[in-house]
Amino acid sequence: MERHFEHIIVLMLENRSFDHMFGFLNHPKKFNGLTGLEWNPKSSTDSTKIFVSKSAKTYIDPDPPHSHEEIIKQINLGIGGKNDGFVHVFAEKKAAKKGKSDISEIMSVIDPTTPKKCGFIMSELARRFVLCDNYFSSVPGETWPNRNFVHAATSHGEVDINSKFYHDKTVYEKLEENGFRWHIYHDGPPQTWAFPRLWFSKIGGFKKFKHFADDIKDDNLPHYSFIEPRHFGIWNKTNNMHPGNNSKDKDGDFQAAENLVAYIYNLLNTNKKVFNKTLYVVTFDEHGGFYDHVEPPACVPPDDLMNDEYQFKFDKLGIRVPTILISNKFKSSHIDSTLYDHSSIIKTVLQNFGIASHLTNRDKNANNIIEPNVLQRKKQKLDEVPLHQVLADNVVRSSKQEEVVLNEFQKDLMELTRNVDQVMDPSYQNVLKNIESLDKSVVRGSNVDQHQKIDILDVENRFEAMYK
Repeated sequence: MERHFEHIIVLMLENRSFDHMFGFLNHPKKFNGLTGLEWNPKSSTDSTKIFVSKSAKTYIDPDPPHSHEEIIKQINLGIGGKNDGFVHVFAEKKAAKKGKSDISEIMSVIDPTTPKKCGFIMSELARRFVLCDNYFSSVPGETWPNRNFVHAATSHGEVDINSKFYHDKTVYEKLEENGFRWHIYHDGPPQTWAFPRLWFSKIGGFKKFKHFADDIKDDNLPHYSFIEPRHFGIWNKTNNMHPGNNSKDKDGDFQAAENLVAYIYNLLNTNKKVFNKTLYVVTFDEHGGFYDHVEPPACVPPDDLMNDEYQFKFDKLGIRVPTILISNKFKSSHIDSTLYDHSSIIKTVLQNFGIASHLTNRDKNANNIIEPNVLQRKKQKLDEVPLHQVLADNVVRSSKQEEVVLNEFQKDLMELTRNVDQVMDPSYQNVLKNIESLDKSVVRGSNVDQHQKIDILDVENRFEAMYK
């Protein structure tokens, strides 16, 4: 396959469904969005119709349900047609957690029609470039298994978060074996620390996000860049768009996440030489419990591993997620309805750089996101995207430390950080020995709920020093 790009950048945000972000998007072309007639029954015993609406709030309490078991009910409650269980499942969790949000909010959709409102940056880029309306998360499950799929094309039998270390081969190792550079840019502890083999890269590795702007300015981007947003709001607002973030400033995380999307885009725009040879992908790990009307399709299992608890064979994708493909080589204002999941990113990266192999059967059978969208003509003129001015400086850390209550994903990431702190060593073999002897009962029984439990900045700095 022709090498269309010298650089591929992937930013993966958190926990929003396609319909939640783009269901009522005012796009010049027809796409698989909402009509306004979609609904869910109020519960399994109450057929009152709760319709989709344009009243979405960026923060929701409780954090919407999105475990494997809950998603299976969301897809098929069995009384209101396909994807009929979102309201029922959210109502159950709201009652259990004593949440404050109305159950109808799980059916609500971002309405960015007012300038500067939350969602206007994402919607503007979706209208300008390529919007994928048939891109699904890889697993009907939580954050970690879906993020593992974008790295390894498998979740190693996991459907929910299991904050252990993983040893599956990743796209980064494939690249390195073939002489291509990669970096995982992160602002705080990244979930990809869960792959210890990546700690020992010779031509790639982990890099703090503060270096990303200089790498673009200096034309020093690696061939593949994966960006993890700020998952912890210790130094500044989180910017991963997780709906359970920032209960005190309910729009803060969402706006900061949109600023991150625009910041990367605008950085590329300042160096046209780099932009002309770069593909920038914005996607989400999973739907986070929000309504989507499209039933997930069947898919090829990645391997022979099955989740024994649920007898799940990984033969069905998760819920649709918002995905935008940004390049001045691509068709403008285009809708791409090709079937994709996170393993399509692996397929795309490997094929773009001429690597004729695959990681699992999932990426082997996935579709390449470049092929349907390349337009061989004069490059587009690209204008900058305005930021949310109130948070324009939130793409970098503040020195101010805020007291925060961690959501479930942050607790799991905190646990990973504690584990990394205990097993770090300059020798890979010693890391493996440390992992084997790690006392899980101490770590997993710690009931971590505040950032003071461990100095994550200190762990991040020591990690950087050891594996530079």
